[in-house]
Formats: sequence, C-alpha cells, structure tokens
Amino acid sequence: MTKKNYSTLFSTLFLALSVFGCADSSNDNKTNLRFMNAVVGVGDVDLLLDSDQYLENVAYLESTAYLEFDTDPHLFQVTPSNSLTPIDSQLTSLQDDVDYTYIACGTSSEADAILLRDDNEPGGDSSFRARIINVFKKGSSFDVYVLSNPSNVDVLEPTAKRVSFKAATRYQAGSAGRYDIVVRRSTTKEIVATVAGQEFNSESVYSIVLVPDERDPTETKVLVLTDREKSN
Repeated sequence: MTKKNYSTLFSTLFLALSVFGCADSSNDNKTNLRFMNAVVGVGDVDLLLDSDQYLENVAYLESTAYLEFDTDPHLFQVTPSNSLTPIDSQLTSLQDDVDYTYIACGTSSEADAILLRDDNEPGGDSSFRARIINVFKKGSSFDVYVLSNPSNVDVLEPTAKRVSFKAATRYQAGSAGRYDIVVRRSTTKEIVATVAGQEFNSESVYSIVLVPDERDPTETKVLVLTDREKSN
C-alpha cells in the first residue's frame, strides 16, 4: 500500500478539503483512522480521500495501521483497484483526537461500510479490553464466546449475544491470558468458527472481527485486530 495523489473527475469539487496540503496549514486538529477491506468478490481495493487516492491495493482482509489526517469534513470512497467507479461513498466529519476504524464490507454487487469510533484507553495492569464487530454478511447474527475453557460453551452465557451485521459491541474487560473464541449462529446455535489459544495481553485493546473466509465466503472467519498494544 502507498499514499499518492490521484485526481478523479470529481477532484475539483473537493480540492479545498484535501488532506494533501490544501487544508488550512494553521489547523492542527488531527484524527486517526485505519482501513480494512472486507468486501467479498472484489479483490484489492483503493481508498480515496476527497477524491484523491489515499491508499491503493489494500488486499482482502488486510487492515492498515492508524493514519493521521485533519478533521475537516471528508469524502471517503472505496473503489476496486482496477476501477475508478466507487462501490461505496461516505461524506463525514471526524472528531479531533479520536481513533476510528473504517471497514468496507458487503459484496461487489452490494458493497457497504461501517465507520466506528474506537476507544483505545488501556485496561488495567493485568487486564485487556476487546469488542466484537460483525461484517460477515447482511442478515447475519452471531453469539460470540471468549472462553478460558471452551468446554463451557454450552453452559455459559455468550460474551456477546446476537451481534448483527454492521454492529459492534461495547468494549469489555477481561484478565490477560489465552482464550478460545467460539462463534455460533444466534438462531440455530451452530458453531461456525473457532479460534484456539488467542493471546490477549494486559493493557492492550482488541477488535474481534467476524468476516467471510477468503477461501469460501459462505464460511465465517475470525480476525483479531490489535487496536492498542501495551506500552513498553
């Protein structure tokens, strides 16, 4: 992935908003945003910011680091890397000194996106914080368990119930250590995905993201993103 200017037919409409030097240099209000590509059937995508190419060739299920830019209103557009036609567009204002996660999701014929405000305040000395995000597919709903003993999946309440498409739970705190993540359909209670021995470190923050598997988009996959790592 690289950053570079790339004017589209609409660039003049948004030139005054551009993050690449056209905004007022005296404006020191900054925000941080990371981007993830979870659109099925498109392949690599580009992220346009105010009609300039900001990120290119973001692979399926790839997540960027947090990137800093100003908090003026911005037009976000996602395009396939071999096309100038947006498959999703969002015009939004971001707040100063806030972290955001922008996930493009859906399918090539019905792309969508979710823009989340992140809370990266660390947990305590021996705890972590995590949330759950569902961008698997429209109409999906899951119960998610974060368990120190996976055999308890049938006797314990889910960590999060009925997480619907484009929903994100509140952050929850837990004791640092290794956990299994178990995902069940909310309706049938069928187990559709598991992750064994996931390490959650103290003073760190995570997002547990439910996505389509790249090998078979009808299957559910779990990605664990590190939102904040413990400071050394």
